[in-house]
Amino acid sequence: MGTHKQKTIAVIIILLAATCTAMAYSTGLLQPGPGRVNTVVAPGNDGLVNLSGSLTQDKILLHGNGTVSLELIMAAGDIDREARGSDRPVDMVVVLDRSGSMQGEKMNQARRSLLNLINMLSEQDRLALVSYADNVQVHANLLHVTPTNRFLLQSAINSIHAGGSTNLGSGLERGLAIMQRSLKKGRSGSVILVSDGHANRGVTDPHSLGRMASAAQRHEFGITTVGVGLDFNEQLMTSIADKGAGKYYLLDEPEKFAEILQSEFQHARMTLASNIAVEIPLTHGITLSDAAGYPIEYRDNRAVFYPGNLLANQSRSLFLTFTMPTDAEKNFTLNNITLRYQHDNVPHAVSLDEPFHVACIKDESRVVSSVDKRVWEGKVLQEDYSKLLDTVAADIGSGLKDDAMEAINTYEAEQAERNAVVGSEKVSANLEQDLDVLRQKVEETFHGAPSAVTSKQKKNAKELQYRSYESRRSVQ
Repeated sequence: MGTHKQKTIAVIIILLAATCTAMAYSTGLLQPGPGRVNTVVAPGNDGLVNLSGSLTQDKILLHGNGTVSLELIMAAGDIDREARGSDRPVDMVVVLDRSGSMQGEKMNQARRSLLNLINMLSEQDRLALVSYADNVQVHANLLHVTPTNRFLLQSAINSIHAGGSTNLGSGLERGLAIMQRSLKKGRSGSVILVSDGHANRGVTDPHSLGRMASAAQRHEFGITTVGVGLDFNEQLMTSIADKGAGKYYLLDEPEKFAEILQSEFQHARMTLASNIAVEIPLTHGITLSDAAGYPIEYRDNRAVFYPGNLLANQSRSLFLTFTMPTDAEKNFTLNNITLRYQHDNVPHAVSLDEPFHVACIKDESRVVSSVDKRVWEGKVLQEDYSKLLDTVAADIGSGLKDDAMEAINTYEAEQAERNAVVGSEKVSANLEQDLDVLRQKVEETFHGAPSAVTSKQKKNAKELQYRSYESRRSVQ
């Protein structure tokens, strides 16, 4: 039997199971949880950052999949102007792609945007400019934006012209080196890497580029990546931003470049907690299988991931997925989840001091009743649906229309089965409305002449992947 038919039969079985579950619910065999929240809250050091967490459920089924999700909320306080650092000086290194594909409006907009950025910077701020094609050129090391240096930077920007291949690795390496040797305490640092094509010269291996980007974490600055147009590698640009504790932007229209640069500048000014690391002890066979898509490091029976910075008065919600052994009835504990960060170059840490408890039991009705509606609803809409968008994006990009449709159908069946018990109106709307729109997007992508289909595959794959990226990481 073919793979497509097997997936279709599996979806039908899941839909039947959903119907049976709904019948069990309506007859009282299974009861939804009363909405209680298994939440732990801890105040941050000096009132800077609050950390809280909520489980989707505190019971798992014996011999089940053992999956439990935790919503982790990081909230920064709004402190006074001086302490907040609204006038904190900023160091920015812009690493600009000047390969041949940047010719024309892309390069014109890049130059105009950089000139606009210079006008926003004060004499306390510093800017460096690097460009890359076949080779790398340093147009300016980190310079205070004084009147004299402003003229020099403007001249350097206007001298950049496109042509050649895409030696992204060497450009990134040079930009990182400038920041590493020049960033000073009390200043916010950001490297902004811009590319409109695939890395095809020098270091091109994604893992090597990711390791290169991870240097930012050790030196307390971030790497922001900007993908321009339809021909860059969005997975690579996302990976570099994640490894570099920064943010990824999709620049579908060149005129939005100025907006991105200005946003990054303001974010650097308003950063309250930088170099954030979340550490989670893992005991009794518990594993952290996903952290909102961020890369996870494992060391000394701990999982660690780096979710970027937190701005003053900003709150971010991330869903973490844990897997626990279900071979026997037992109790599990998640304890001492800790967020470490820097504020004004001083290390801080805040922990969830009270533990979360999860019980593996054989009574399915008690497992179902332990589901917290609010947290589960948020997990479906922010995490699960976003992961579906990422899967569909990859299938569209690879030309796998049937696989994309199967992924949508499977998601619908699985979520409908649980929602038959939980009864979330928001999840119902997601299944009825959002999935219809998504199916239409897939259908429309593959309709038309081959050349048009190819262009739509690139465009729609990047758009869906970017929506997934922003939603999972609660980037605002």
